[in-house]
Amino acid sequence: MSGVDRRKVEEVFQDVLDAPRDRRSGVLRERCGENTALRQAVDRLVRAYEEAEGGFLEEAAIVSAGTTIGSLREVTPALAVPHRVGPYDIIRVLGEGGMGVVYEAKQQNPNRTVALKVIRPGQGSSGMKKRFQREADVLGHLHHPGIAYIYEAGSGRVEGAGWSITQPYIAMELIRGEPLTAYCESRGLAMRERLELVARVADAVQHAHEHGVIHRDLKPTNILVDGAGQPKILDFGVARLTESDIQTVTVQTDAGQIIGTLDYMSPEQVTGETRSLDARSDVYSLGVILFEMLTGRLPHDLRGRPVAEAVRIIREEEPSRLSSRATGKGGSEESPTARFDRDIETIVTKALEKDRSRRYGTAAEFAADVRRHLQDEPIVARPASTFYQLRKFAKRNRVLVGGVVATFVALVGGLVAVAAIARRASMQREIAVQERERAERQTYRTSLAAALAAIQRQDGQGAIGYLGEAPEALREWEWSMIRRMADPSTEDLKIGGEGEWAMGTTAQDVI
Repeated sequence: MSGVDRRKVEEVFQDVLDAPRDRRSGVLRERCGENTALRQAVDRLVRAYEEAEGGFLEEAAIVSAGTTIGSLREVTPALAVPHRVGPYDIIRVLGEGGMGVVYEAKQQNPNRTVALKVIRPGQGSSGMKKRFQREADVLGHLHHPGIAYIYEAGSGRVEGAGWSITQPYIAMELIRGEPLTAYCESRGLAMRERLELVARVADAVQHAHEHGVIHRDLKPTNILVDGAGQPKILDFGVARLTESDIQTVTVQTDAGQIIGTLDYMSPEQVTGETRSLDARSDVYSLGVILFEMLTGRLPHDLRGRPVAEAVRIIREEEPSRLSSRATGKGGSEESPTARFDRDIETIVTKALEKDRSRRYGTAAEFAADVRRHLQDEPIVARPASTFYQLRKFAKRNRVLVGGVVATFVALVGGLVAVAAIARRASMQREIAVQERERAERQTYRTSLAAALAAIQRQDGQGAIGYLGEAPEALREWEWSMIRRMADPSTEDLKIGGEGEWAMGTTAQDVI
């Protein structure tokens, strides 16, 4: 990298970012010409930034259930509540998110009350408006009793006391209900009722999948249950259409905006496999939701964890067993906290498989297995083999065949355990090295992407904090450049003897 003008790199980098995403490659070629070193330097920064803009941070942006792991939300001053938006009279604020505000509003013609989602006053970047329009497009594909209905989408004057601006809005069905888990607790639902409820949620998710839409942010607070017991899925703002041209349908998200909840994300989602996500990622989220509905807890405890550690846990550590998370409030057979049937454990375990090829292929398959259990039929997740049938028979005739089945299970389990130990012994060293190196690279990539996102929202201290999580052994020139971008007062940035970006005057400071 010696000979590359640092200021030129920054200048070209900004020019490339100012261009639409589908034209960035062309702008990069035009601005760099035959200067290969300059092009490579800028390209590395652009790729790191795009991971924050539309890749890892689009997926892993990082709010746990009730506990912030590492909020990347851009904080902007709030304006007063408007009294009117387009043709809608504002009644009250229903909720606020990273992108917009949801109001209860009244429309005169036709006469109805709606949930009106408006981009937050004072915000409205082109990327944010694209994402907002994407949510309207996604909802326009979907017509199901389990999905909030959209009435219209448009743009209108947002009028307050002494101020007026034009912002996009979406008018949706107003759902008067409770979040899924809160509904279960407030109504004291038995286990059977909770299973029936999650199957209905899965029906709505399947409808979205059949219309080419992956939700990508399923969680209890995005599922309201109305007074009639009908669950309704909300917030398709981060959903993705699954047409063949992914580049034209992937949600483009402002860096740093909260668009997901880490606790409910699949391993492939937190890893940043944005382009390859499919319906099985939502199936994983359904598994987490069912786990929480039945136990009151989450399969992974991520409270207080650094971002990189939380990602590693979801990717590598097995979730808690359902039975180990029962809270034991009642203990009756119908209590949600009673000892769980093995079939329920199997259904949840299959939905939470880290290898998506071992999960249910669709939300419909998940719902079907839940209903098979409710109807006391053999579930697909455990094929009706001879051993499975014997186990079922033994459950009904414990005295007659209990000893025989126990012996058979012990023998089979022992053989499987011995084989697994032998395989692990031969591969353990190589896998350990590979996993450690991969984890360090992932942590480095995550830290740079998060730092760039923080810089985009002018949070220099936050960016420095993320950079501090990057493994020192992997820090190269781009780390130092981003460090300088986070703290413009650092003027002693220079090129090291072998081309590395370096900071400070001592050997210990060379990156």
